[in-house]
Amino acid sequence: MVELASPWWLVSFLFLALIIFWRPGKIPVTILRALAWVLLALALAQPSILWQTPGGTITYLVDRSRSIRATLDPTRVPRNSNVDTRFMFFGDDHGSDIGISLSAAAAETKGFSGKIVLLSDGQDTGDRVGEALEDLVRRGIPVDVLPLAPTFSDVALNLQTPRVLGANERFDLVVEVTSLAISRATLTISVDGTPASRQELSLQEGQNLFQLPLALVQPGIHSIEGSLAATGDLFLENNTSFAFPTVLAGKGILVVSTQPNGDRFASLLTEQGVPNDLIQPVALPEDVKPLTAYEGIVLVDVDNAELAPAQVNALTLFVRTLGGGLLVIGGGHSYTLGNYFRSPLEEILPVVSQPRLEQDLPEMAIVFVVDNSSSMWQKTGEYEKLDLAQEVAVRASAPLRQQDQVGVLAFSDQPNWLLPLGPGRNFSQITEKILTKGPGGGTNAFLALSEALHQLQQTDAKLKHIIFISDGKSQQGEFPTLIQQARQEGVYVTALAVGEDADLPFMEEIATGGEGKFAHVIAPEQIPSILFPPSQEKPQKAIEESETNLFRASSRGPLSEFQPPSLQGYLKVQVKEKALTILGATKTTEPVLAVWNQGQGRIACWLADFSGLWTQTWASWPEQSSFWLSLLRWTSPVQENLPVAWELRGNELLLDVYSNGVGTPLVLVEGPQEQSSRSQAKKNGPGSFALTIPLWGRGVYTVGIYQGAMQAAYSIWLPERELERPGVNMTLLGRISDRTGGKTLEILDESVFSDLPLQSIRVSLIPWLAIAALLCFLGAIAWDKLTSPKKTSRNGQNAIDRQ
Repeated sequence: MVELASPWWLVSFLFLALIIFWRPGKIPVTILRALAWVLLALALAQPSILWQTPGGTITYLVDRSRSIRATLDPTRVPRNSNVDTRFMFFGDDHGSDIGISLSAAAAETKGFSGKIVLLSDGQDTGDRVGEALEDLVRRGIPVDVLPLAPTFSDVALNLQTPRVLGANERFDLVVEVTSLAISRATLTISVDGTPASRQELSLQEGQNLFQLPLALVQPGIHSIEGSLAATGDLFLENNTSFAFPTVLAGKGILVVSTQPNGDRFASLLTEQGVPNDLIQPVALPEDVKPLTAYEGIVLVDVDNAELAPAQVNALTLFVRTLGGGLLVIGGGHSYTLGNYFRSPLEEILPVVSQPRLEQDLPEMAIVFVVDNSSSMWQKTGEYEKLDLAQEVAVRASAPLRQQDQVGVLAFSDQPNWLLPLGPGRNFSQITEKILTKGPGGGTNAFLALSEALHQLQQTDAKLKHIIFISDGKSQQGEFPTLIQQARQEGVYVTALAVGEDADLPFMEEIATGGEGKFAHVIAPEQIPSILFPPSQEKPQKAIEESETNLFRASSRGPLSEFQPPSLQGYLKVQVKEKALTILGATKTTEPVLAVWNQGQGRIACWLADFSGLWTQTWASWPEQSSFWLSLLRWTSPVQENLPVAWELRGNELLLDVYSNGVGTPLVLVEGPQEQSSRSQAKKNGPGSFALTIPLWGRGVYTVGIYQGAMQAAYSIWLPERELERPGVNMTLLGRISDRTGGKTLEILDESVFSDLPLQSIRVSLIPWLAIAALLCFLGAIAWDKLTSPKKTSRNGQNAIDRQ
């Protein structure tokens, strides 16, 4: 691309060229002089050539830590004359802090005009990559990554156990072995210095996981040591690993039941050495303080009518605030058979105590047409009319399946879609929309019903249903004609008259014409089952009483080591949106065991019974006691008198202490090389303290936390982070390139320049044009001299004549 800074010079000089330098009879001279003048004009117009080429700065960040020892020959790095190439090296025998190194490279790179190329195995020992990525994104610096795989042979061992256990609690010791080019190794496990296991392992390249079931009896800190031996192993520092689970004496379990199954469950706990108390529901405290004597509570086949609201509130505080566990075991007096639906108890459970629709029923489309005018905000008896409308929606929508469609249309003067008709809605969305209060005004039900009918005409659902909720005080309209049209289109209309002052004849006429249900509702107990119109009524089974095999529905959660026998029945419920199904029924995929977290604690729901008609085959299952004990310990883990959460982050120990005790917790740490530290935790909120402690190398650390008479103690193993998991960490490398907009390279070649920003390069043509103009002028002069006739002087001619 050519640019002219002063183009008017060019225009003017082009005209003057032929006028001034025209020489009749000497065309070559004229052309040379004119060309020289044109070139001079071009030079005075200040022309330049402009083109774009990739350019900027590339910083090669090379990992030279012990886990990779990468080398980079600068002469083999691709070069570009417009690219400033730089080299930075990081890492040593003890680690590679990729986060800090990226930040340092970013400081040397011009934002939006350069990039970083990271050559590493991704074995980060600093845990600061997240902060570095935010800085790189803010500066606009992409990072390309070139994964470098180790070329040596090695195996590395890591042990994982729960941090806190109950006495004789069964758990799995997780053994993680990372292998580089080694296929066999010998694993030795010792517990408190006594050999417990020795086995030959067959290894695959990369990560290998093994599980070893264990149980510890005596309270206190236990030492579990693992060691690997393998031929061809380069590094021995990562062949040893420790785990230090702490066994606590549990406070006990409170069993609540009036049924014989409750006695049997309490007996099982006693046989397993778990302290427990058995009480009837009437004796359950209404204050949360007495419940602090237990780490968990079990409701065995308890009817909702046996619990007072204050007792349920105490249970809620026990779980959410104090971190206790709640296990609810089913039976003939619980869940769908125990009036849990829409009760305060159900609010904290991970399931809804109402069965879903049978899968062979046709797809449905339901529209709730809800009167949202000012009159619906008024109370009827103890309840506001909109509250009753909400309860209607809950009961009608809870059984809906994913393929069913539902919409919420509110109306006053005009209809307004609060929830457009569509699939996959859940009842919490529906009730939230129904509770939305409108602007008030008049009531035009005719427009709203017409809009609902219009939308239902657009769907292919086999069963279409309008549920009309209003006090019936509407403007006039051709309602009989509209309802008749709805029935011709296959749409049923149910009418629920809400409030003591409702227009009952009008609402009943709507329901009769629409072949739906009619009810006058002034209290929740008067709401009928309205999901189906009378001609389509389908019974819903609350119990599945047939041979049912169980399958594990989730890889997360407890009980992964068990394969329970079949059941002879279970209660049919629905899992809430954020809950997790652990065990399900193979025939229907319905939940049998569902769990979730509530605040600080956990809740589990078992939908069969305990030692009853539905679990007859379990009597001969040898692992039944272990199953229930594991479920109970997961739900209600034993707790310390000074709760502490800790995490290793790089070479730092992060402590969080939760206590309402007097004074600031004191933390004492003793570690390798006979070093120790003493520090005070800092308060960071009500009943919460935090502290970050730098550790000083590979080895075992003993941590003691003290606050008055309360204390907690841990032992912690800090591995050689650089060699903890040898190999390429593609997860971290991919995260770096994706987050910054870079790419993953296979080799270093010219493609490294492809995404550099384009830079403009300008070359002035003035010197070249000036030289060319000068040559043309000189050429014209020379041509003119050579072609002109020679002149003879007058004196010379006279001399010739005289002769």
